Amino acid sequence: MSPALPRVLIVGGIDVRARLPLMERLADEFELVAVGAGPEPAFAGTPFRYLSYAPGQHARVSPLDDARAFVALARIFRAERPRIVHAFDTKAGVWGCLAARLAGVPSAVATVNGLGFLFQRATWKQRLLSRSYQALQTLACAASSATVFQNPDDAEVFVETGMVEREKVVLVPGSGVRTERLDPMRFPPEARARLRTSLGLAPDDVVVIMVTRVIRSKGVLDLLAAARALRASHARLRFVLVGADEPGSMDRLSEAELASLRRELCWLGPRDDVPALLAASDLMAFPSGYGEGIPRVLLEAASLALPIVTTDAPGCREVVEPGVNGFLVPIGDAGALAAAVAKLADAPELRERFGRAGRARAVERFDLGVVVERTRRLYRELLARGAKQSLALGSAA
Repeated sequence: MSPALPRVLIVGGIDVRARLPLMERLADEFELVAVGAGPEPAFAGTPFRYLSYAPGQHARVSPLDDARAFVALARIFRAERPRIVHAFDTKAGVWGCLAARLAGVPSAVATVNGLGFLFQRATWKQRLLSRSYQALQTLACAASSATVFQNPDDAEVFVETGMVEREKVVLVPGSGVRTERLDPMRFPPEARARLRTSLGLAPDDVVVIMVTRVIRSKGVLDLLAAARALRASHARLRFVLVGADEPGSMDRLSEAELASLRRELCWLGPRDDVPALLAASDLMAFPSGYGEGIPRVLLEAASLALPIVTTDAPGCREVVEPGVNGFLVPIGDAGALAAAVAKLADAPELRERFGRAGRARAVERFDLGVVVERTRRLYRELLARGAKQSLALGSAA
């Protein structure tokens, strides 16, 4: 009888299904169980058990929901007795690591997928939320064995503010993308043409796409301003926005702003064919001012050989090397965004060169295989460290 594999609980919010590709690649060495907020049909038919710790509304700001999540997680951890808890996203990372400490889990890890709202302080509500979660994040980092960051800028912020000890920092470049599935050759010209036609886009249009949550800090209003600025000089430019608005977010847009987006951009709302939409586009614009980790959509765009215009911000600058596979512009500078988009729109040969370089960069640095091996190495180190501690305790006894 073969020995049991070490059990690892993968904890997330309502999008824990995004960890399925990682789990599939690690299943040869670890017994992986997913723990998420609310029902998750994506795990049906997979070899992985799925456990729910909170209602699907866990993403909202609610101290009561947070307390319930913390208690539920601690109860699950005590019952499952994992060797490692690995939590993703801000709230799940905080409560997952704290609950793991309470439940006596040997090793807990949190992946910080960007700073998000941790340092947003434009309103009093944001300031209160920021201070609260920074304090909780500091406790969670102290309770964890390691904290994973997707870019070095975020890690340095945590270290400099005293939220994490430097020796606990681990860098893993994003969540990883399956670059072999995001190969431009998998999307034939006829399929691209059909999709463009279905969206009312002409063959000679230059399509600029942005895929994002439609909230203020993601820079969608900068995209709108750039589209307006280029309307007269670039009649064949078409701006496509993909993603849902978030009326419950503190960072939501006003009804008038949402109406402007609907009127002046090709706003498709949420879609489940994002790779095909990217393949049918000519360049990606992503003027985000949000605290990104490494935006997955930038990795998908790069894999599909799209040149990229994005902000000179943590996470975004990890994907784009200026003048090699795209351009970086200052956060909130719609004029610089318009100028960079125009430069690419006017130069098809530059778009092609940038696209080739971007795909090569994605394959080398951000492929899922790279992320899997770094994560595997981290788990092995944590298990070895735990074994040494158990041996030392046994000797002392």
